[in-house]
Amino acid sequence: MKTLITLIGLSTLLAIYPSAHAQTFTNSADAAQSISNVLLERLSARFDSMYIVINDGRLKSAIFHPARYVKLLKQIDTAGCPQDFRLAWLNYVQTWERRNSPQTASENLLNLIPAATGNLSGLNDIAKRSEANDTLIPWQKCEQVALEYGVDTSKVKLH
Repeated sequence: MKTLITLIGLSTLLAIYPSAHAQTFTNSADAAQSISNVLLERLSARFDSMYIVINDGRLKSAIFHPARYVKLLKQIDTAGCPQDFRLAWLNYVQTWERRNSPQTASENLLNLIPAATGNLSGLNDIAKRSEANDTLIPWQKCEQVALEYGVDTSKVKLH
């Protein structure tokens, strides 16, 4: 009797495992595709946030508009992405929001005024706030999480 129960249990596990494994693979592939879509939309947002002047077939200037970039970033849908990527992405977007905030810019400018007169005591605070507004660290976290799902951000390109 114990042998029969054991055989039934093993056959049930063998029947369940392939479908569970296929579901995990599908979810992983779906996650990678969703992340890739977000990264493509980010590149598109970056391109759409540029004002480019071309004269006589030559690039004369390219001006990046952070406010437009933030607006476009906020419109990117991450619903199909795994939660760890969505959290890293949210941090990236919020860092851009903080960096682009008029309040942050005016605070940094006001705090630099004493440094111009030789008072350097407030520079540590400015450096800490500047680090909190640096988008590189949150972006690297997005890249790291994407790589965990098999998406190499350096290979994501607009076609």
